[in-house]
Amino acid sequence: YSFGINGNTEWEAKMSKEFDCDVFAFDPTSKFSENVAPGVTFHQLGLQGAGVDVSKTHSVSYDALDPSTLKTLGEIIKLMKHEGRKIDILRLDCEGCEWGVLKQLACSGESQLVKQLMVEMHFQKNLGLATDDDVLIAADAITCLEDERWMVASMEKSGCGPKDASYVDSALKF
Repeated sequence: YSFGINGNTEWEAKMSKEFDCDVFAFDPTSKFSENVAPGVTFHQLGLQGAGVDVSKTHSVSYDALDPSTLKTLGEIIKLMKHEGRKIDILRLDCEGCEWGVLKQLACSGESQLVKQLMVEMHFQKNLGLATDDDVLIAADAITCLEDERWMVASMEKSGCGPKDASYVDSALKF
């Protein structure tokens, strides 16, 4: 049972085939059909975070998000009638909304609905960390993740383009 919050259908189809699991893909910026790939069900929804208007924190490469397409994980689970099911892997790649979403998940206890998190984290001004307040949301998210006993199992460093290499001073200290 896997949730992918980004609509990466190649990865999600591989998960379904390799592990014989139900895979659900979510992306409020894409308009795929519901049966986007074998074993993958697509929903035009995204995760809403705490303390931040996620519809404004994603990459400028996307159009403005419709706030009605953003829900908390608990709301999505209830909407899909999946209460009582634990998510084996929640893959989160939301181009700047991850800090507010992680804060919502961990500080609300919704992270306990998930066995494993795979998160692409951004630290750039144009991807969700534009102000000191945004940095505090990220710090809250990390604190709550630690309180919930989440740990980093692996990490990859990935470069960014020159236009993305601008950081808020407090993020550099953090």
